[in-house]
Amino acid sequence: ARAAQTDVRRLVDVVISDGEHQDQTRIVLNDGASMDYELTCDASKMMSMDASVPQIFTLGNEGTSYSINERPVGDGTVVLGFYAGKAGEYTIKLSRNGAEAVTLIDLQTGDETDLVNYEYTFTADAGTVNSRFVLNLNPVVTSINAVESEDAENAAYNTNGQRVSKSTKGILIQNGKKIIIK
Repeated sequence: ARAAQTDVRRLVDVVISDGEHQDQTRIVLNDGASMDYELTCDASKMMSMDASVPQIFTLGNEGTSYSINERPVGDGTVVLGFYAGKAGEYTIKLSRNGAEAVTLIDLQTGDETDLVNYEYTFTADAGTVNSRFVLNLNPVVTSINAVESEDAENAAYNTNGQRVSKSTKGILIQNGKKIIIK
């Protein structure tokens, strides 16, 4: 039973670094887990005794700061909190990824970074911030499932990626080019 359970658990380790020190939080994606704190699989964040070490953690719905947060994918949104011991430059990256997609959204700047392929560097003042970063663990989904080869050259799509007839008014995409039909 334990071996079968590990097949459904996917680990995502997120690291924050100031170039000298680093800290990590873990998200365990498990559709059999609860969004609430569970003693058997979640761990509350224990902050470092060294105030200069940056800290990163996830935040639960009930306000709990997690070092390990085992949860279902749900809506794919995970709120990240961090502590900066001093004002300066910090980097967030993945050290392990079992998710299909991990996008970091900086709510302060509006930046979105694909953490699967890139790391994110930002500046922060000293202190704890619980409302700046959100992880999106859902892959980008489009409405296009497949392009049939028999008439792919003549196919037209609206801006939502849905196939439409060429007589449809609005902005269409055909052969990779934007077409405006009035």
